[in-house]
Amino acid sequence: MKRTMKWACILMLLVAVATPAFASRKSKSKCYTACYDVYLPGVDRWGCLDWCKGRCADFKACINVCTGEFTGSASSCVENCSGCKQCYRNPCISICGLWIRCSTYDVKKNGKCCYTASGCVVENGDSENPV
Repeated sequence: MKRTMKWACILMLLVAVATPAFASRKSKSKCYTACYDVYLPGVDRWGCLDWCKGRCADFKACINVCTGEFTGSASSCVENCSGCKQCYRNPCISICGLWIRCSTYDVKKNGKCCYTASGCVVENGDSENPV
């Protein structure tokens, strides 16, 4: 189980890093970056996400203007009371204006965290109607 979660986190990070590079090779004008506010939760002593122990962060996204698809990440330092590293697949973290299809949230033992996500931009902040 730990090995699967580890590889899922590594794969998501590779996708987040590689996608902007591939998107920008064809044409610089088809991709632009945007910054969104996101709240990253902390971790309680049982390893569950705890919204009281979190912190706000900037989610930086690379958006393909032709398709509306994005990939991005946010990092911060939150409280981790579990005493060990935690990795979550598709946690319930929402960002206004973005419909998230796939995401990972990695919290290290010392509380440093990284959230990566991909999906598409939504019209008027309506998560039911992606572009």
